[in-house]
This record gives sequence, structure tokens and C-alpha cells, in this order.
Amino acid sequence: MTLKHIASAPNCDFARLVGLAPARRGEPGYWKHHDRDGDGVACEPWRPRRGDISRLTTATNSD
Repeated sequence: MTLKHIASAPNCDFARLVGLAPARRGEPGYWKHHDRDGDGVACEPWRPRRGDISRLTTATNSD
């Protein structure tokens, strides 16, 4: 578990890769620099806002 915790340090992609994301404060995989909103949960799933969805589909369809 210690190795997984250390492996999750660089970024949330690594934390997800080793199965430690999202992580709550005090759990393996939690790093303060991954907790962008300071709510005690690191690498939480990103939910697009309504305007972001239309921009994502427009960008995808233009390829």
C-alpha cells in the first residue's frame, strides 16, 4: 500500500492507475496538491458544466 501511495504522488492519472483515486484526507493516495477545491477529497471525478459539454461535443465533431 505504501508503494501505491507513493506512486500516486505525481498526478491524479497515476493515482487512478494504481486504484487510489478518489482518496479522502488520511487515506492512501491522498495528496494535498491533488485536492484542488480543498474539500478533503483528492482526484475526485470531474463533472463538466453545462457549457463545457457543448464545447466538448463541438470540438469532437470538428475533427
